[in-house]
Amino acid sequence: SEISKSISDAIISGPVFVSDFHNDFDLAEAIINKDFAGRFSIKIENSAPSRGILDIDRSLGSVIKLLTPCKADFTDEYNEWLKNIPQQVKELVLIIKRFYKAHWGSDWRKRFNVDLINGEPGNILRYREQQMLTQYLRIGYTKDGSWRTFGLRKDFMPAAKILKCLNMGWIFGSLISLILKLPQALPILATAWATHD
Repeated sequence: SEISKSISDAIISGPVFVSDFHNDFDLAEAIINKDFAGRFSIKIENSAPSRGILDIDRSLGSVIKLLTPCKADFTDEYNEWLKNIPQQVKELVLIIKRFYKAHWGSDWRKRFNVDLINGEPGNILRYREQQMLTQYLRIGYTKDGSWRTFGLRKDFMPAAKILKCLNMGWIFGSLISLILKLPQALPILATAWATHD
């Protein structure tokens, strides 16, 4: 069935580019250190302090939402501020969040760099001396025939089909997961399987 087809063949990888390494990282650091408490359009009394971007209790998805304009949730000033952040800097913030480890503290910048090319900083980001790659999803073509690509979340991995029973069209990944977590469910599933037409 269409729902079980992998999208892996539509995913392409490419390097992570920075426009100006030092300037982009200065902007990313300013965003990471920003106090986001005043972003909501509706003020909430006695609300908890805003979590920092690198806070262990803030997920990558939460950071994506935090950096995405939303008229329903955020003030006009905050939405305008978000729109003025260069896209490559937003990407940097998400990459830093994705790889950040709590024991780094505020000393995360030294893990990232670029090569020097003819004495000038290059544009391909490196993490722990390895060239960083990001993933893009190719969805169709433009009128001139070039690919339409969209960046994927930094933690995205395409799902893989675990097991498929072709004669019934069932996908058993969730059942296998259930059996591994709840061994007592195995006799019930075996009975249901045996009595299935």
